[in-house]
Amino acid sequence: MSTPEDLKANEEAEPEDIKANEEAEFEEKPFVDEDYSFSFLFFATSGLLLFVTLWSFWDDEYSRRGYKQYQTEYFKAQYTKAENEWKKINESITAKEQELKQNLSQVNNNLDQSDEYQLLLDEVLDAEIALAEVMEQKKFAGSNLDEAYYYYKKAMHEGENYDVQINKVHLLEEDVKSWDPLIDDKKRLSEDKIWIIDPLDGTTDFVNKTGEFTIMVGLVKNHKSILGIIYWPIKKKMYLAESGKGAFCHDEEWEKIEVTMMSEMQNCHALVSRHHLSEKEKKLLDEMEISVVTSIGSSLKVTEIASGDAEIYLTTTNKMKQWDTCASNCIISEAGGKMTDISGKEMVYNTESVHHENGILVTNGLIHQDALDAISRLDS
Repeated sequence: MSTPEDLKANEEAEPEDIKANEEAEFEEKPFVDEDYSFSFLFFATSGLLLFVTLWSFWDDEYSRRGYKQYQTEYFKAQYTKAENEWKKINESITAKEQELKQNLSQVNNNLDQSDEYQLLLDEVLDAEIALAEVMEQKKFAGSNLDEAYYYYKKAMHEGENYDVQINKVHLLEEDVKSWDPLIDDKKRLSEDKIWIIDPLDGTTDFVNKTGEFTIMVGLVKNHKSILGIIYWPIKKKMYLAESGKGAFCHDEEWEKIEVTMMSEMQNCHALVSRHHLSEKEKKLLDEMEISVVTSIGSSLKVTEIASGDAEIYLTTTNKMKQWDTCASNCIISEAGGKMTDISGKEMVYNTESVHHENGILVTNGLIHQDALDAISRLDS
């Protein structure tokens, strides 16, 4: 650094001297740091640290854990054992499945070769054709009735003499009703066995597109339901029961179904009609102290109880017909439940009247008498 004396001397010096002094002042001098470097030391230390770290992991994993070998062997042994058990069970299931398929194939072959079965199929086909023809004729008669009713309302509105029109309406109403006896062939009363078919159970649900409609087929022998089939098209589920052989449901595969073991009325789950719940039925549920109530359509109320998803269904209407209960009666009975009228009388079929005049009561069986007692108390 220049001092005041240096500056003064520079002012008095010659230009050449000034230049020489500046060159001497800015002459490059070596940095002291260039003589010393720690890079190799850092590199060696880092390498040693990496080695020690890796060695510690290796030592901990392989040198200090002798039990690892036994643990691995144990896991392998358990896996092998489980795999062998699975293979054994799978072979058993496969064998059983093959056996069932063979049995089913044999049953189908026996049915195909059975004259009685083929005769029944022919009778069912003839009955379906006859029913379709009669229903078409009844539908045509109903159209005429609608037309007559329209002219009757028109005559009333215009102030004309509507007596002629109303008489025509009454005549057509009788004409429509006259088709019913043709549908119900009374020759059935002399048969020991008859098929009772409901091609669409839950018509209102079908019209309203709730999806809760079914197809029901029942077989009656000596006035008792001995076979029941209920098919739920929307869910592609089928319920099947034969007297003395249990009740089953097919939803991807066949499974046996049973009612619940609930015996306390107040803890039961009740099902009621989605469209026909009466005030009396509401009072009955209150008398039974049942608080969990679900509305559902068609014969699904009975299949729900048979499958163990509810415990009781009742209706007091006298509009239920034998084709509404025939298939479901066999299914609920084989599932361990019970179906009677609301006075406790057993259901009978293939009688002169096709109506159930005294309602329906369906339960898991354990609460049936309690439900009948509650109905009796309310009626008294």
